[in-house]
Parts: sequence; structure tokens; C-alpha cells
Amino acid sequence: MLIALTGATGFAGIHILHELVKRGYQVKALFRSQGAYNEAARIWRRCYGDSWDQAPVEWIRGDGAQWEALCKLISGSDVLVHAAGLVSYHARDRHRLYQHNVLFTRNLVDLSLGSKTLKKLVFVSSTAAISRAETDHPITEATPWKVSPNNVPYGQTKMLAEMEVWRAYAEGLPIAILNPGIILGYGPAGSSGHSLVRHVYYSPRFYPVGSNGFVDVRDVARCVAESIEKNIEGERFILISENLTFQELFKRIALRLQKSPPSVPLTPRLRRFLSLAGEALALLGFRPAISAGILHTFSLPLRYDPSKALKTFSGPFISVEDTLAWSIPMFMEDFKNEN
Repeated sequence: MLIALTGATGFAGIHILHELVKRGYQVKALFRSQGAYNEAARIWRRCYGDSWDQAPVEWIRGDGAQWEALCKLISGSDVLVHAAGLVSYHARDRHRLYQHNVLFTRNLVDLSLGSKTLKKLVFVSSTAAISRAETDHPITEATPWKVSPNNVPYGQTKMLAEMEVWRAYAEGLPIAILNPGIILGYGPAGSSGHSLVRHVYYSPRFYPVGSNGFVDVRDVARCVAESIEKNIEGERFILISENLTFQELFKRIALRLQKSPPSVPLTPRLRRFLSLAGEALALLGFRPAISAGILHTFSLPLRYDPSKALKTFSGPFISVEDTLAWSIPMFMEDFKNEN
């Protein structure tokens, strides 16, 4: 079976690619740049050994706006795994988010519907695509979308991308949608797994007051592969290992980093100050390290119900503690090499 994979050099994509190759699939993989390719190779080798060059992968350079590359990717493929996307909580990235998340998906759906060989589309979305309007009970796959300040532009564009995937299903193409929470594990700089550990390593005093759902990147990869293999059609699944407060998560990270646990909560007044400082930097042409969007999102008491995925996919999900035990020693080596 031939699998077409977008986002193959991204955080989740690297591990999805490895899982597909491990299961014996032939893969055509889309990548943006030589730098992203080289970093993906480094991550692969750190996690899985030196088998990158021997993997049965046809690499195609391009992005979501390059029709020639997308046509080459989908041509002859049996399944499309769409794992590419832009993650940003900066308000100024709203247009880029729409281009990368919505228009990219629309282009893929249009080409997929015209394919004579494609049998399924698996879309790696996000829990951000599920409405956060109500936070007083666990969020499920059936939680209806409601307009709310809690729904940041990133989540809105992932929701619109899902609408494109549902369009494919309405026109006869089997689909599966996966909604991972915040993904943890070893990955490139700027990924969620890297950024959270890096924050505690370099800025251990502060912690957000909210909570969220977390999942190991290897579980995301496993569920993608099982979505291909299982008789799943027209379904979405929340992928969560544990719901934790950020205070608890940062405490666990700090202990493994041999740092003091964060002790200062990001109160509404402090979040407002940081948001205003970020807006001032943006006006001066700088890109603030922490956006108002992420400060707000990380203050929400979000909880997710992963029971549907746990009943559908094989085996228990990897615990957050085991994820940190696997990934943090590699991150620590990276951070030490930066100094």
C-alpha cells in the first residue's frame, strides 16, 4: 500500500513517517525545505536509530499551494495522511493560518476527489478545532462548535479545515479525523514538546493557571496507522493520555530537569501585562515569544474525554510520566549544546 504524507518533516509527521515505515508501507512524503528535511533526519536518528536513509520514502519538495507537487504526491497513492499545518497563537498570523490550514486542506481535498486510486483520507487535526465555549465539563467529539473568545484563530482554521475533510466524506471519500491534545515528546525546536520543556528549563518561575489534555507523539503516530488499517469511516477521535493542570505538568518537567518547580501563577493581571508588552513589541516590528492567544488558552480549565479513542485503538496510551522520561534526556542534551 502506498501512503501519501504531508507534514512529514513536522513534529508529528516525523513520528508518523517512522510508524508507517515500521509497518511496511511505501510512503510519498511532502517536505518544504532542505533545512526541515535535515532536522527531521536528526530527530529520527535520535529517536529510532540510523535507518533514515534506508527508509522506503519518495520525497517530494513543495507546499500546499504548489499544485504540481500535490498532484505528484497524490498520484497513485492509496491513502492520504494530511498531517501538515501551521500552529500559531499570534493574532498577526491569522492570514497565514488560513492559507496553511484551510486552503492547503481544500487543495488536497479537491485533488483527492479526482483521484482514481485514493481510498481514504486521514486528517491530523487538533483539539483546538473543537469548541471551547463551555469549560465546565469534559469536551467530547460531539461538543458543538459555538462562537466564543476561547476559540483562537488557530482553532478556527483547524475547524474550517475539518469542514473541508467532511466535504470529501460527503462526496464519497472515506475519512478519519484525529484530534490530538497538546502533543508531548521529542521533536524539533518550536514544537509543543520542545517549547514546554524549554520554558521550564530556562524560565522555571512561572506557570499558567489552566489545564489541558496531553498525548505522546508516538501514540498519535500509532493512531494514524491504525486509522488506515481499521474499518474507520466518517469518525473523529480525541487523542488524550491525561488531563493535567499546567502547574502539575511543569512540576513533573522541572523534577526531571532537576530544577525547582514553578511557583508563580500567571494571574489575570500578569497575563494582561504580558499581553500588552507583546502588543507593544509587535507594533515595533518584533515577534513576542509568548502571544496573548497562548496566554489566554493556557489559562482555561480545559478537560477532554478520550474514551472513544481508548475503545477504538489498541493498547493504553503512554503516560505523561513515561513520555517525559523518554524525551527530556534528549532535550537536556540539546539545551546544553546551545550554551
